Amino acid sequence: MEPGILATTGVMAWQQRKTRLLLDGEIVGKKRVATTPNYPALRCRGCALIVFDHLRGL
Repeated sequence: MEPGILATTGVMAWQQRKTRLLLDGEIVGKKRVATTPNYPALRCRGCALIVFDHLRGL
């Protein structure tokens, strides 16, 4: 696993199924005003898996 930062351009939501809108999703992580949320993460290049800590946004 390779350590790094997962950067987002808005909120991230957990949903049971894929939808176009975040109508019934649970918001995970911190939404920040005027900055990009960044999350400590680990990435596996081999299997394309990213694990991140959504409670500790930077």
